[in-house]
Amino acid sequence: MKKKKLWILAVASILIAGFSFHQKTLAIDTGVPCSVEFVHAGDEDIKNSSLQIDLYKIGSIVPDPNYDTYSFSINEEFSPLASEFENLETLDETKYTRIASDALDLILEQSIQPITQTRLNEKETIESGLYLAVPRGSDLETYSKKNMRGETITISQSGKYEYLYTPILFSLPTKEKVDDVISTANPTDWKYDTTITLKVEQELRNGSLRIHKTLERHDGNGPATFVYKIDAYTDETKSELVYSNVETIVMNASGNDTIEILDCIPVGSYVEVTEIYSGASYIPTEEKLQTGTIAQIGDEISAVSFKNDSNNTDHHGSSIKNQYTNNGNDLEQDRGGQ
Repeated sequence: MKKKKLWILAVASILIAGFSFHQKTLAIDTGVPCSVEFVHAGDEDIKNSSLQIDLYKIGSIVPDPNYDTYSFSINEEFSPLASEFENLETLDETKYTRIASDALDLILEQSIQPITQTRLNEKETIESGLYLAVPRGSDLETYSKKNMRGETITISQSGKYEYLYTPILFSLPTKEKVDDVISTANPTDWKYDTTITLKVEQELRNGSLRIHKTLERHDGNGPATFVYKIDAYTDETKSELVYSNVETIVMNASGNDTIEILDCIPVGSYVEVTEIYSGASYIPTEEKLQTGTIAQIGDEISAVSFKNDSNNTDHHGSSIKNQYTNNGNDLEQDRGGQ
């Protein structure tokens, strides 16, 4: 299965404390209300993911008495990270992302509450200061996870996709870029309003499939083996195969049995399940081919059902299970089984 990734660089007005070499009249006004608005330029499906943005105030700004710039006074609940917010002008993007991740870890460990919550395309009025923005799914009990670099990220989920976000540090007021750098020392006017474009990764969600088997009569002559071929496509046109495998149900008596394929098949996929083997002693009493769509709602598991009966013979057979792996373009058979 292919991942669909959508990377959008954060257009956050992240303010890096710096110092001007030219003394000037103090122009910053810490009492002026500021505002922030979050936008997203990608797939509109993100609006189906119950996305909200929690805002945490990390600290207040401290105007420099001599120069048109400022530093930060870190709030008590974030004081364990105070040293990390010193000399922000020396940090590269990697270190900046790590500090934001550390701040989010502290929030989760100590259950720190946001000062406010907002959503996409809504202007939120806030005081001047240093902030952490945490995008997340408001309908998720657990909304954080670790990425491959060990950083804490957050998620939201629509029916078909999972969206992954990095927390965003920003401060207000800020200044325009000079030589592609945002700094309080830039010789430009103060901006008390900013727009931040979220940095997002989009991945297809995986769903589950249950195969339900009913054996009306068992002939009493050993295990009854039933083999199923599962093929999943992006849609009913079957133009792109996204999952293929073989599963087996073995029954030693009449009755019901099930097998579940968990979190393997992309949500929304069109699925065909075919009973390709039922032994020499049993016959299907329903269609050998069953179809369905992988569920998009919560933890619901899509299901298909098959029914067989004895054909009143003593013929028997056996089977093996071949495992297949989707390598992104083709299906490769795993040869390790018996």
